[in-house]
Amino acid sequence: KEVDVLWRWGTCILAGFVLPSVIDCIAGALMPKEEASETEGGEETKKPSQVNRIRILAGVLIGDFFHNLCDGFFIGAAFSGCGTKFGWTVTLSTVLHELPQELADYFIMTGPGAGLGPVLALVLNFVSGMSVVLGAIIVLASDPADSSVGILLAFGAGTYLHIGAVECMPKIYEAKLSAALRVACIVAFIVGTILIGLILLDHEHCVPAASTGASGGGGHDHR
Repeated sequence: KEVDVLWRWGTCILAGFVLPSVIDCIAGALMPKEEASETEGGEETKKPSQVNRIRILAGVLIGDFFHNLCDGFFIGAAFSGCGTKFGWTVTLSTVLHELPQELADYFIMTGPGAGLGPVLALVLNFVSGMSVVLGAIIVLASDPADSSVGILLAFGAGTYLHIGAVECMPKIYEAKLSAALRVACIVAFIVGTILIGLILLDHEHCVPAASTGASGGGGHDHR
C-alpha cells in the first residue's frame, strides 16, 4: 500500500512539473511567431514573449489554485470536525504560511518573464486564491479522502517546482548579479522556507468525534 501511494504521489509531482512545458509547447504551436521589435537606434528590445508568459502564468496560477484548494479542504475539515476554535487556529496557520508564497507569486508575475502590471497580478493572485473557499465548500458538502487531497497537493507542488527550478533559481546565477546579491537571494529563499516550515514544527492535529467515538474532538501535538 505504501508503494502504491508513493508512485501516485511521484507521478502527480512529475505531471505538475511537466505541465507548464506542455502548455508552452501548445502555445508555441498555436500562436504566430513573434518578430523582435526594434528601437529607434536599431537595437532589439527585449520584451517577454507571449509563449513564455503563458507558461509562467499557467505554472504559477495552476499551482496556486491547487495549493489553496487543499488549504480550503484543511480549513473546512477543521471547522466541521474539530470546532470553531481549532478551525480559526488552522486558518491563522494557513494565512501565515501563505504570505511568503503569495508574495513570491506576485513578484514572479510582475517580473521580466511574465511582465504583468501590479494591478493585474494582484487580481489574478486573488482569483486563484479564491479556490480556498471552493475547497472549504467541497469538504463541508462531502468528505474527500486524504489520498485524493494529497494527490491534488502533489500536483500543485509539481508546478511550483517547475517555476522555482526554471524561473527563480537560474536568476541567482546571472553574471550581472554581484556576489552579495546572490547571497541575499539565497538568504531570502531560506527565510521563506523557514517561515513555511515553522508552522509544521509545533502544531495540533484534530481527531474528529466521528472517528474516535468520543463526544468531542480532541487534539494531539506534533513536536
